[in-house]
Formats: sequence, structure tokens, C-alpha cells
Amino acid sequence: EIVSKGATQTEIAKAVFVALDSLIGTFADYHIDRPGGGNPIDLMAIDCGYQMETVFKFIRGCRAPFRVIASRGPPAKRYRQRRCIGYPHDNCHMTKYEGKGNVIEHNADSWRMNTQKAWLQAPGAPGSLSLYGDTPRDHMQFARQIVAEYLVEHIRGDAADYYNWAHVPGDIWDWLDSTVGAWVAGCMLGAT
Repeated sequence: EIVSKGATQTEIAKAVFVALDSLIGTFADYHIDRPGGGNPIDLMAIDCGYQMETVFKFIRGCRAPFRVIASRGPPAKRYRQRRCIGYPHDNCHMTKYEGKGNVIEHNADSWRMNTQKAWLQAPGAPGSLSLYGDTPRDHMQFARQIVAEYLVEHIRGDAADYYNWAHVPGDIWDWLDSTVGAWVAGCMLGAT
């Protein structure tokens, strides 16, 4: 929880703004270790589904050394690739929210399903996701959030697919949403 229960909307908005500013500061000098040298962060996507006005206000004033953009993942039944800016990708695209700014939108159901499937692939295989190290226990809290929301039913339709999700009672899936957002951002940067 960002703030204690009973906080006003203004207090919550301020806490979100301060947390985002701290996050940008944490990552400002971060480099990803790659063979041949590190590369700076190319893009940070911030989910604007919660505290939308605060997120857009933060992004407008942000002075990060990398690109910062809002992100939003509506469910499949509401996702449409409309008002695309540039080339649309697989179930994601850039659009503009009038009066606010640019947003990466993605089909949350499709991307969530594919993100969970990616963990089942062999490490390093095309379309796979894996974690560092050889000690699974180090990643148990993360893994629990990745599977806290699970697909009960997926039906392919002519106009749109139908997804039915369930949740593990008491668990949260914030890191699943964050992983989906990071993968969508990578797709928007050209990762396949």
C-alpha cells in the first residue's frame, strides 16, 4: 500500500507522484549488463490505469534520461487498435489520449496469457522468459505473483477472443502486470 487506509485522494496522488519520482531517480544511472558493455534504459512505461491524471502530470514534467510513456492494458473485449500512431504491433499500439498524451495500449488478456506461457519455454528459446541464477527459492515471491491470476478458459472468436481469468484468493499479481508491461514496451521498441 502506498498510503494508509483513509487517505484522501490528494494524499494518494501525492504519494504516487513521489514514488514515481523516486523510481526515475533509481533507474537514472542504471545500465543493463550486456556483452560488450552496458546499455542505458530505452523506455519506461508507467501503467496509467490507476491515478491516470497523476501519471500523465508526472510524465509531462519528468526529466528522465530515457523515454517515459503511459501504458494501458484494456481487456480483450474492449481492446481495439484505433487512432494508431505509427505501425501497430501484435495486440499493442501507440495512441494518444486527448488532452493527456501518448499511451502504449495493449490487449491485456492476450499479453498476460502469452507472458505466462513464456515461462514454460526452455530458457533462451524464442518467445521465452527466464530469471537469473540457479536457486529457484530466490524467486518464489515473484513466481507466486506471476501465477496469482490464471486463465480458466480461452475461446477463439471471429471478432475477438474470450478470456476467463481467476485469482488465487489473497494473492496479488502486480509483478505479472509489470512483466506484461515490460514485454509490451520491448515489443514497441522492436523486440520480437
